[in-house]
Amino acid sequence: MAEGAKSRLLAERKEDFHIQYVKPMLEEAKRLQMTKEEIIHFMEEKYD
Repeated sequence: MAEGAKSRLLAERKEDFHIQYVKPMLEEAKRLQMTKEEIIHFMEEKYD
């Protein structure tokens, strides 16, 4: 796979990840009245 094609595919997949997972998660966090700090803390705690 050509390097340019690989980076484009990766960029598309990252955008899809944002749309399918991150955006809905942040919308739910807002409904739960979570602060940005709470969200970041939760993500850092669970990432490893």
